[in-house]
Amino acid sequence: MVNLGSISFITETGGSFDANHNPVPSEKVNSEYVECNIKVITREYKTMVDGMYKQARYSIIVDWVKISSFELTTLKEIQLKDNKGVNLGVFQVQSQQYLTTTGQLKLVV
Repeated sequence: MVNLGSISFITETGGSFDANHNPVPSEKVNSEYVECNIKVITREYKTMVDGMYKQARYSIIVDWVKISSFELTTLKEIQLKDNKGVNLGVFQVQSQQYLTTTGQLKLVV
């Protein structure tokens, strides 16, 4: 696999009630970055009134051995960086698929 970037998995912790039965908000925690292969599916630059923003969709492949300790059943968000360390942003996971032939996980965000 060609490493074209890195991925961090975002999980939520907490989110319960305190002693007075008041809700305690959950916190988002980033995992350590793991090397991955990033492929651009679509990338659009749109102009708004106050400037320009980028809308992108990526396909990510990561080795299962590197991420087998993560709880992926509740995976909803990830953060991506390219191979130069530039932050590509936080994305919601649209689909995930385990590739049995190669032992890798494919995510579409």
